[in-house]
Amino acid sequence: MRVPFAMGVGGTFDVMAGLTRRAPRWMQRSGLEWFYRFLQEPRRMFRRYFIEDMGFFGLLAIAMLQRLVGPKRARREA
Repeated sequence: MRVPFAMGVGGTFDVMAGLTRRAPRWMQRSGLEWFYRFLQEPRRMFRRYFIEDMGFFGLLAIAMLQRLVGPKRARREA
């Protein structure tokens, strides 16, 4: 998927419909709201977070390494 921005909003619909509750503020601020959702529905969320998202984490690791190493520089010919 080559898009500059993607946003998942499925959990938002569950909260707005009153089907689930949001995580406590400290978890929201710590970036752990996904973990709160996992604890609420482990059977449903396990596959999504720990199997399907692994490909994303691989791509994220590659992108972070590329930023760390920087662009490849052409070697000068003598």
